[in-house]
Amino acid sequence: MRLFGRWTPTIDPQRATDLIREGAQLVDVRDPDEFARGHLPTAVNVPLGTIQDQLDVFQGRQTIVYCASGLRSQSALGILSKHDLNVHNLGAMSNYEEAE
Repeated sequence: MRLFGRWTPTIDPQRATDLIREGAQLVDVRDPDEFARGHLPTAVNVPLGTIQDQLDVFQGRQTIVYCASGLRSQSALGILSKHDLNVHNLGAMSNYEEAE
């Protein structure tokens, strides 16, 4: 995706932490089985393949999306941005663990 100019930089992990403290929701866009094996505290699971059907989850508040490597969250950011939602991409969930 970077080669085609479609890659949006990820949010700074400390900024993500601040936004979560201020009420932003953390959304894991991995598959349910991945989410069940471990996820970030307070995160909800909205798998990438279901985002279009669950846009109401993202309405009315800032959202920070993440996944395992950053690819699916980048795709989620693209989908949600088309709906004028206030969303940030953390990228890989390990980015947040480094900020804690």
